Amino acid sequence: MIVSIREPRSADQWRSKRASTDIERQVTQRLCGDWPCAFYFKDVTCHYARGVLTLRGRVPTHRLRKMLDSLFADLDGVDRVDIDVDVLSATGLSSVRPR
Repeated sequence: MIVSIREPRSADQWRSKRASTDIERQVTQRLCGDWPCAFYFKDVTCHYARGVLTLRGRVPTHRLRKMLDSLFADLDGVDRVDIDVDVLSATGLSSVRPR
């Protein structure tokens, strides 16, 4: 029988993971909240690590993409917001970059 022993996490690692989860929850609540533009952010996902909030996904207009900048500027613990969100419009024009 093989028994694996996990190294216990330090208190700092637990706090960091909890802070990350709390910030991602706050971001999701703002994106999907009860306001008129929330529908347009359903294709935007978030990831938080070490003070950097990364948003990825698609929105239909440049104005909505710019709105993302101001939505998360006031979150405690977020030092920088990286926005990797493409603009896809119904007219077929887009800002999608080849990957």
